[in-house]
Amino acid sequence: TLDVEVEEFSLGNPDIQVIDLEADPNAIDQNEETTLGMAIANTGTVPLSGTMRILVYAADGMTLTHEITGTFNDLPPEGKAKLGADWDTDGVAPGRYIIYGTAWYPAQTTDPMTTTLEIVADEPIPALKLESSSPTYIGEFTYLTATVSGGTNVVYDWYLGTGNVKYDQGATLS
Repeated sequence: TLDVEVEEFSLGNPDIQVIDLEADPNAIDQNEETTLGMAIANTGTVPLSGTMRILVYAADGMTLTHEITGTFNDLPPEGKAKLGADWDTDGVAPGRYIIYGTAWYPAQTTDPMTTTLEIVADEPIPALKLESSSPTYIGEFTYLTATVSGGTNVVYDWYLGTGNVKYDQGATLS
């Protein structure tokens, strides 16, 4: 009598690599939106299925702030897959954030790729000074100048009192 033992196994090398990770843009003002994206490649010799994850942590590396998850199915050797989504940072505290991109597939996890995102606080304008070249004669130009000391994201919209508005014209208007 012969003892027979049967065992099933797969031949091949399963391997996934994170090949790209980005926040676009990677520096934004508070309460703006950025697009988070990653790409993976099957660098092995067999088709693979699994899960991709983008994890956003506060600078302390401990506080998970945001997560995007997606799956890939039967990704062939040399095949690529992408994951991405817009992240509205409304209500997210200013500061530096660390973004990790990783993928899980049967009994394995890729080495993570990292990048950073900087969220900058809007600073109030502490002082505003307006100047005018008036009085001027009819047909001559009147120059208006606004001067701010400090602040961020300053936009100059000039409401001229005639129902006419000049949007984002800069600090001087004629």
